[in-house]
Amino acid sequence: MAPPRKPVVLHIASDYPGPYSPSHVTTAIRSLVENSRFGMESMVFVPRRSRMQLRASRQVVDDVLHLRVGSPMGSMLPMLRGRRDYYRSELLRWLGDRRPDVIHSHKLSYEATIGSDFAALLGIPHIVSVRGSSDTNFRNFRLAGGARFGRILSQSSANLWVSAWAKEPVRELTGYVAGEKDHLFPNAVDAAPPRESRADWRQNTLALVGRLDDFEQKGVVPLLRGLAAAHSSLSLDLIGPAGERATQLIRAEVDRLGLDGRVRMLGARPRGDVRSMLGDYAALVLLSEGETFGLVFIEALLAGTPIVYLAGSGVDGYPFVEGVGVRCASRRVDDVVKALVQLSATQARLRDTLHDRLQRGDFPAIDAREQAIMYSELVATVASAR
Repeated sequence: MAPPRKPVVLHIASDYPGPYSPSHVTTAIRSLVENSRFGMESMVFVPRRSRMQLRASRQVVDDVLHLRVGSPMGSMLPMLRGRRDYYRSELLRWLGDRRPDVIHSHKLSYEATIGSDFAALLGIPHIVSVRGSSDTNFRNFRLAGGARFGRILSQSSANLWVSAWAKEPVRELTGYVAGEKDHLFPNAVDAAPPRESRADWRQNTLALVGRLDDFEQKGVVPLLRGLAAAHSSLSLDLIGPAGERATQLIRAEVDRLGLDGRVRMLGARPRGDVRSMLGDYAALVLLSEGETFGLVFIEALLAGTPIVYLAGSGVDGYPFVEGVGVRCASRRVDDVVKALVQLSATQARLRDTLHDRLQRGDFPAIDAREQAIMYSELVATVASAR
């Protein structure tokens, strides 16, 4: 007997590595696609926008269509019928006689408009991912976008919330209230839990990992100010790329706050090196505003390192952070100090709790292999319900 046919999924994802994507684009969606090949066949449409060109550029690499179009009006153009018709014609041209069983749009505020139109045209189910950074930005909901995005979420077969914290902002913007078809869907990484709890970790030494050129969004200055106001035993390593301007501004703030000797800028490091380094630290601290998820949080947890995260951003709202992290209420200095003091007082207990949970396998949602299994089951269920 022949094995059952795998469902075919058309992924629509602008955040996908390719010839028109920036070098720092997330690899989370590509990893999901690759890790799920055992359960489905995938095609990927990567619509990119550029304010600097008028003519479209098009490349096909294997089963991935990369399309770059001029977008002088930014996020408003995907709402216009002419642009949506153009995407539809390009998809039909690329697919030829092939037809997907399911469409998965990996962002509500952009891809889901394309995916909803195309799913309706083909009469197939539509899955929508909600990613907090752009999907809670009010600028993407202009021109009656809120009502339209609410309809897209209501009419989909399933909604996957990469940003757990985004549910309330999206409800306020669209009127959509999450229900049974809505699922938390964190980014995931390939990583085995540590076999033994490390005895050589650096107590009271914190790490911030991220693009330091985006130091305002990453909350570097509020963290430095909180560090200066907290007790002097805490130190901080800043890990990530930083251009001349960012380096100068951060170092000037370090000098102004009298943190010389307590804060180091280590520069960019290969991702593999960062993951191995994270186990050395007492905690990863990242106070980013509007952080969709923050894959480095997961890398830290799987390395056995507790985390400090900002309320209403990143991993906030996920049950798996309870007992292994400290939630910082805001980026106000007094709230940052409270979070750092709490971390300092509980760092050993948090680390022991995290190690015990890793040994029990309590983090299936953030392990890439386990997530791929759950995702494949969801897609099979959605495809069979046609």
